[in-house]
Amino acid sequence: MALSELKLHREKDPVLLPELATILAETEWVLVTADDAMPNEHGALIESLGLTVATVARRAAPPGAEVGFDYEAWRKETVHRWAHVMATQDDGSIRRYTPKSHVVWAPPRR
Repeated sequence: MALSELKLHREKDPVLLPELATILAETEWVLVTADDAMPNEHGALIESLGLTVATVARRAAPPGAEVGFDYEAWRKETVHRWAHVMATQDDGSIRRYTPKSHVVWAPPRR
């Protein structure tokens, strides 16, 4: 279900996350987001709500990529490839996905 269907597509995360938790309380669901920083910025809120989150890692053009790397296609490939895994994530878990792998989410190394 898209946020636009719930009329929440313009909400900021501190409002959005509790609203989703309330609206979808009776269902099993996973928040799939391209905002890979969300767990770092809103970790306490995500944990307090017991949310299950799948982030798509932010990726610069891979080495050797042609000029005009298509990040949107990269994100879509990631979600398409791992949707079945995202759907069965442990409740309350946060994982980061790329087209080639998925791991427990951790803040990016600097």
